[in-house]
Amino acid sequence: PPQPPPPEVPQTNWELVVMTGKAFGSGTDADVFIELTGSSGSFGPHQLPAGPEAFETGCRDTFRLVTPDIGDLKQLTISHNNMGTSPTWFLQGLELTNLDSGVKYVFKVAGWLDVANGLSRTLKPSQQKQQQPAPDAGSSSCSYQLEIKTSDIEGAGTDAGVFIQIGGVLCETEALQLQAAGASNDTIGTRAMFQEGSQDLFILRGLPDVGAFTHLRIGHDGSGQHPAWHLAWVQVVNLTTGVRALFTANTWLDPTIPGSNSWIQLAAGLDPQPAPVTVPQSPRQQQPQQPGQLGGSSGTVGAGRLTRNWAFPSKLGQPGYKVTFHTSNIMSVRG
Repeated sequence: PPQPPPPEVPQTNWELVVMTGKAFGSGTDADVFIELTGSSGSFGPHQLPAGPEAFETGCRDTFRLVTPDIGDLKQLTISHNNMGTSPTWFLQGLELTNLDSGVKYVFKVAGWLDVANGLSRTLKPSQQKQQQPAPDAGSSSCSYQLEIKTSDIEGAGTDAGVFIQIGGVLCETEALQLQAAGASNDTIGTRAMFQEGSQDLFILRGLPDVGAFTHLRIGHDGSGQHPAWHLAWVQVVNLTTGVRALFTANTWLDPTIPGSNSWIQLAAGLDPQPAPVTVPQSPRQQQPQQPGQLGGSSGTVGAGRLTRNWAFPSKLGQPGYKVTFHTSNIMSVRG
């Protein structure tokens, strides 16, 4: 007699969105694999069927998956095989939606998958029903001022590409590139930054309001002839709301040092608004401005603080400038 057909195996339909970072060099041409683990089973490792343009810098790649019923999703593992000419990958995050139930799982990564940091990540999901985002969850557009201090110890500077991500109680920004790898002193716009003892100023525009600052991620991509970097601190000011914070590091970002890495997450500390500096005027400072003097918001140098108006409407950071005055060490001899 004919055999009865085998019972149907319950299946689940998924939509997976893979978000590659927008930082310089974030994309990968390696093969990428996904593995799902649930309360009643698992799926994978499964190679994502990606074309040659997938996982490029700034891309959102969408895949459809059909898996056995694995029950409630417990974790996701994503990895690559380190193949190709540029296998290192900065993964911003993933979104996995159960198309049958409408439940969406969000995975935040914002990190490199490479030999130094590991070729795979096992992630726990945050579950949320598909819905409109809360109106206050970082929907406002803000500008941020970043001041980054490189330590003044020997060899502290870096010529690698530097990236930053700002986090707050409402949301966090994407990872943003502050310096393309190989920047030089050829022009003002591409001058070398993050040099030993330097203090670099950036304006970031068109970013979400993250609310009160909670954390900051900063790091480099390991490129250049001297990627190792000793970071002193980062000061962040929300120019729209006035909220400010100081993030203290005082550490090497160098994966060749045991216990160190190319990225670090810093907790926000209080950064009170500095009191205005009052400089007493001498009779010479009360004279009319002479050629060679710099003018500030309240007069010439020495009578007030200089204005800092070097800002561009670009989403990428733009450099500020530090002015250092040296008084001659000559002696006045009177007859």
